[in-house]
Amino acid sequence: MRNFAMIGFMMAVCFTGEYVCAELFGTWFCPNLLMIAVVFFNLFRGIRQSLVAAFFAGLMKDSFSPQMFGFHIFVFLVCAYLTTFVKLYVYHSGSKESRVLLVCVMTFLCVMIQYVVRVMFVDVDFGQVIRFILLPEFISTAVVSGYVLEQLRKCALKLFA
Repeated sequence: MRNFAMIGFMMAVCFTGEYVCAELFGTWFCPNLLMIAVVFFNLFRGIRQSLVAAFFAGLMKDSFSPQMFGFHIFVFLVCAYLTTFVKLYVYHSGSKESRVLLVCVMTFLCVMIQYVVRVMFVDVDFGQVIRFILLPEFISTAVVSGYVLEQLRKCALKLFA
């Protein structure tokens, strides 16, 4: 139970960081800190805790989103599962570059999953998704992911020790 509370707390901090970035910089620099945290939990704590983190991330996004409730929970849970498979091909233990690459791949897949699910219900222009969602989110997440992963590791060592 303590682990769930700590995961929830860390996800709340990441969600708050996303909100602050969105307010300060707009949509042009808004890294997906929740996806970074889900990948972190998958790498350092395993798939079970990654799924818990994905559920909390989706719940927080759904709570403040005009989308239908459950949309982000579904997307983050699928991404948590996909992280397990993608890390077999991308991640090399102890390599900071491969962690950043894994986060970048998962950010790309997260946006694509959101697009595929959203296109089932409404008409969405793929060009605008690439230009206004994927590129800014991908670039900003790639820029901050190394630093955020290191800070999450430090926090996890203190909180889960």
